[in-house]
Amino acid sequence: MSENPSNFLYFPMENIQFDSPVVITVIQCAYGIPSIIIMIFLLIWFGIRKNYTNPFYRNVQFDLAVNIVCYLNTWTAMRLERFESAMPFLKQIEIFVPGMLTISKYLTNYFFHLQSLSAAFMTANRILTVKFPNWTVSNWRFAFIASSVSVCIYSVLPNLVLYHGFTAKVHIMNGTLTRIRNVEAYNKGMLVTTILSVVYFFILLFLGLYSRYTVSRIHNNAHSGYITRKLTKVALVYSFLYSGIIFWTITSTADNKYDFLPIFIRSHNSYILGFGSDLLTLSLPYVLFLFDANVQRDLFKKQSGVTKVGTVNGTTVTN
Repeated sequence: MSENPSNFLYFPMENIQFDSPVVITVIQCAYGIPSIIIMIFLLIWFGIRKNYTNPFYRNVQFDLAVNIVCYLNTWTAMRLERFESAMPFLKQIEIFVPGMLTISKYLTNYFFHLQSLSAAFMTANRILTVKFPNWTVSNWRFAFIASSVSVCIYSVLPNLVLYHGFTAKVHIMNGTLTRIRNVEAYNKGMLVTTILSVVYFFILLFLGLYSRYTVSRIHNNAHSGYITRKLTKVALVYSFLYSGIIFWTITSTADNKYDFLPIFIRSHNSYILGFGSDLLTLSLPYVLFLFDANVQRDLFKKQSGVTKVGTVNGTTVTN
């Protein structure tokens, strides 16, 4: 650790009383577990069904995989520590795999960057489909692999380059599981995350608006039914949903400094952010259920108003 002990704050994690955060966690679990099961199902479904070979669904699978791992990680990173009965389990993790809880807490920040860019690439994929309709399967495969690897590597860089070290660590001190905050790294991390949140917000907003503009320019195109369904109703909604949640995160961070939000919102903001984070992580299946005609047809046998208009990159196109 640092030679300056005053740079660290220590928070014992045991002997926690039952309070409202536990109730909130139970509520989050009630909708989180069914959502995760649906996400795992869709991840497998898109991989084994032949009519989902379109490159768009590879991006969807990547986003689903990221969100599944992200959500599961939140349990060891923050949710289980709200239950006193879970402390022995967390302590055993730290005993048998020292540093795992520290890495789990770090991954919450890592996944924030990864999720934001994954959502951006989903919208970018739809734009590229319009701009480059003649791309081959190998072109799309290269683009998908390159973008996926790039965002996975990039998401590590804010920690490695801009604020060195972990913002928080978990150790067993005097027999008690303890969270240790590196104040200097934490403050730098908050600043960097806020700045990048603004960047992600404008990237998502721009891609969403530009995708809308792209669609408006090709209304007479034979593939307009496909574009409308897949770009404006899935990628566009998902992009704006992410940008809205990121905007609230930015607003909350600004409120910590300028105190402009109402007291009621400020006192409950941690819960609002928690539900917002879940909305960001668990929303994709429901966006697909609402707006993807292929998913509606295959899973819900919805035929009304759906007609086959062609095939694009190996995927049946519906309108």
